[in-house]
Amino acid sequence: MKRLIHTTAVTALAAAIPAMAVAQNAQPQELCDVGFAKVDANGDGAIQPREVSQAAADDFAAMDTDDNGAVTQAEFMDCKTAGAGETMDETERTAADLAAVDLDADGEVTQQEFMQAGMDAYDRAMEGDEAASDAAARMIFAPLAIAQEPVQIGPDMYAMRNRVLFVALDADQSGTVTEDEWAQSPVVRRSVRERLIERFEQADTDASGELSEEEYSEARMEEYEAAKEDAAEADGDAAGDETAEADEAEAEADVPVVYYRYENVM
Repeated sequence: MKRLIHTTAVTALAAAIPAMAVAQNAQPQELCDVGFAKVDANGDGAIQPREVSQAAADDFAAMDTDDNGAVTQAEFMDCKTAGAGETMDETERTAADLAAVDLDADGEVTQQEFMQAGMDAYDRAMEGDEAASDAAARMIFAPLAIAQEPVQIGPDMYAMRNRVLFVALDADQSGTVTEDEWAQSPVVRRSVRERLIERFEQADTDASGELSEEEYSEARMEEYEAAKEDAAEADGDAAGDETAEADEAEAEADVPVVYYRYENVM
């Protein structure tokens, strides 16, 4: 049985975002600068199809460095691996901190537990809990290059940087973070080249070795649909409701950023 985050745990992300100081560049960061870019354009904590379409168009334009209307694997990888090797601002993570993240107390943290703990801390921080703000800051990857300029970030970038930190901490790529991995410092952002190559090949449906804008957009929409299915399954699991009305509501609902950013892990 897959362990799912219930969307009720992140419903507050759809509200206005209050101040929470975390390390982030004051200027908007482009895909080819850091390897990812904002999708949640209106900052409401949910992803809509039109936002995915616009983000895909923006990403494609950024990756198509020679403006020939196609993205090669080299162009794709150059942008998507940007930021790999960055060192994170040193943040002390203790055994006590790990216990708060290890939700089933089995001595290691799964990606789902890491996501749950991070978004719960972010949720509480938005309500003014200072201790939660500290916990939330420990749960994201904040490179040294931007650590001196703390500004607000929204739920989309928080979820993404939460995911980046988990991948960086999971040194043996086992899918879990152990106590030793949790305590490592400094933390270096790991490259995920193999996964990116796999994603490129999946998106390249005509096996031409290049992505058209249509192929890239379709791939991004498939990620959105997968995230929507995960969110709907979590809601159904929480409510135990499989009525036609519930199914219709799920089909129309936006996708919480956490599901979109953690594609295929729930």
